[in-house]
Amino acid sequence: MPMQDPVIDLDNTIATAYMLVAQIGAAPPIIQGRYELRRTLGRGANGLVCEALDRHLQRYVALKLVPLRDARTATNAAREAQTLAQFDHANIVRIHDVGQASDISGLRVDLVYVVMELLKGANLRHWASEQRAQRAILDVFLAAGEGLAAAHEQGFVHGDFKPENVVIDERGRVRVVDFGLARWGGDEMAQAGTFEVNRTPTQGPRGTPGYIAPEVFLAKGDARSDQYAFAVSLWELLLGRMPFERPGEVSAPDLERSAASLPAPVVRALQRATAADPVARFPSMR
Repeated sequence: MPMQDPVIDLDNTIATAYMLVAQIGAAPPIIQGRYELRRTLGRGANGLVCEALDRHLQRYVALKLVPLRDARTATNAAREAQTLAQFDHANIVRIHDVGQASDISGLRVDLVYVVMELLKGANLRHWASEQRAQRAILDVFLAAGEGLAAAHEQGFVHGDFKPENVVIDERGRVRVVDFGLARWGGDEMAQAGTFEVNRTPTQGPRGTPGYIAPEVFLAKGDARSDQYAFAVSLWELLLGRMPFERPGEVSAPDLERSAASLPAPVVRALQRATAADPVARFPSMR
């Protein structure tokens, strides 16, 4: 029988808690007696993001909930969040707190939670759906690229960059969110830029199909894998389609069509950043 995904279990647990609130007036689901869950904002390969009320500070926050698959999950998630919390960059979502919990309002569940600023705005895909000018799209990606570059220089790899993981807030600020697939490797990672690929029991590497770099399917990856996903995302939003059907396979006719509507330097940059061989890509986001 297929293994039950712990993210699905967590989602069902929280949905049950929400249902009890609506049907019998039960108290809202709460974590550690402090973070009161209000609604689920999104679901990903490795966890959920909920809007929550921080009862201590009386402010709304985004709460990422990552099920504990094993002890290593807790160690990695906590270390990533603690380090990111000390990393203040204008183009990366800010982290306020991190912890571990074993229940949600009495319902048994083992998880790591990461408390982040609650961004009010639209993700990049929704933002771009309003027929944005080419220059505006490029400017947003330049800002998101600054965030990725800064993270890479601190030893972080995002691991799931895509339009949905970039938010343009109400003030027009660009933030990269959800470093949930990042792997922290300390000095070794900062120097070598490598990370271990996390796989599901049945679906291969975690990430979003279409944005996963070819080397990730071989259980290898580094900051250049983020570069690949970044370029695929930019190509898609500039041209309204993915650059290729299979990773790393860009057809000559597609490049010619692109050259007709995009500046030649942009086409060359996208072509290089989406090369199947990571060695052929740019050495860094910078």
